[in-house]
Amino acid sequence: MVFLGDSAYHHFSYIFLTLIDTPFELVVFDNHRDDMKEVSTLLSCDGWIRAAKKLNNLEAVHILRTKNDLPRCLEHPIYLSIDKDVLSDRFLKLGWDQGAMKPEELLEAVELLCKEFEIVGVDISGEPRDALEMTRSEEINLELLKILLKDELSRVTLKSFSQRHRV
Repeated sequence: MVFLGDSAYHHFSYIFLTLIDTPFELVVFDNHRDDMKEVSTLLSCDGWIRAAKKLNNLEAVHILRTKNDLPRCLEHPIYLSIDKDVLSDRFLKLGWDQGAMKPEELLEAVELLCKEFEIVGVDISGEPRDALEMTRSEEINLELLKILLKDELSRVTLKSFSQRHRV
């Protein structure tokens, strides 16, 4: 799991996708498609998905703007890429065009995906530039972490318990 910072760095997701050595599907929460026509050979935040589509082991891309866009049937493990610009500016102000999703909807969608599918990686971008918005953003990040690390934390806790009590 990687926090990328500002949405302007969302294209760094591509680097992590290239490290996956198994077939996977990319699930992106983003208010923008990020797969615009290439106008440069440089990887940018508006074209990284187009570049990712050329990866041999990327089987499908799902770009979600609302909870209703959730794919119901995925055939491979998934990589989650979350840009918090998918959220309405009523809940988090990022300083540019944002979506209409509520934080609760994003959290519910991520939780559903984590319960139903194997996750091979996660990145989160969309940190606000305004320091006053940072607290709200961190609250959302912490909720995402609780969901994404739930199974991992359970294993660590169980292992720790077992070692202490020699179970």
